[in-house]
Amino acid sequence: MGLWAAGLPSLNDRLDLGPRLLGTVLLLISGGALVSMLAAGPLVDRFGSRRVCWVAGPLSALALLGPALAPSYGMLAALAVVFGIGLGACEVAMNAHSVEVERAYGRPIISAFHGTWSLGGAAGGALTALFLRAGVDPQLVLVVAAVVVALLYLPAA
Repeated sequence: MGLWAAGLPSLNDRLDLGPRLLGTVLLLISGGALVSMLAAGPLVDRFGSRRVCWVAGPLSALALLGPALAPSYGMLAALAVVFGIGLGACEVAMNAHSVEVERAYGRPIISAFHGTWSLGGAAGGALTALFLRAGVDPQLVLVVAAVVVALLYLPAA
C-alpha cells in the first residue's frame, strides 16, 4: 500500500487525472477491498487462513502492476478495483492467520502484527520516495516492487 501511495503523484502526472479522477480511483480501491472482505471470511473458513494468505498475498502484490501500467483512466479505474479486491482479501486472511498464530503463541501479539503492517507500509512509501528522488522511473519502481513483494509473500504465508 505504501508503494502505491508514494507513486500516486507520478501516476497523476502520467495520466493527467486531476483531483476528481484521482479521488475516484482511491474510492474504487476501497470499494474493491470492501467487496472482497465480505467474500474472504467464508474462503478462510473453507480453505484456512494460510492457504488464502498464500494466494491473496501474491495476487494483491501483482495487482499493483495494473495501476502502474494502466494506459488510461478507464483501465486504471478497473485495475484499481482489482487491486482493492486483492488488498481486502489479503487483509482478512492475514488477520485470521494472526489469530491462529496468537493462539499457538499463547499470549496477545496481534497488535505487533498490525504495527509491523504499518511499518511495512511506511517502508514501502519511503523506498518509493527514495527511488523517485534518485530519478528512477516511477513505473519501473512499481513493477519491480510488485514482483518482489509477490515473491516475498510466498515464504511468509
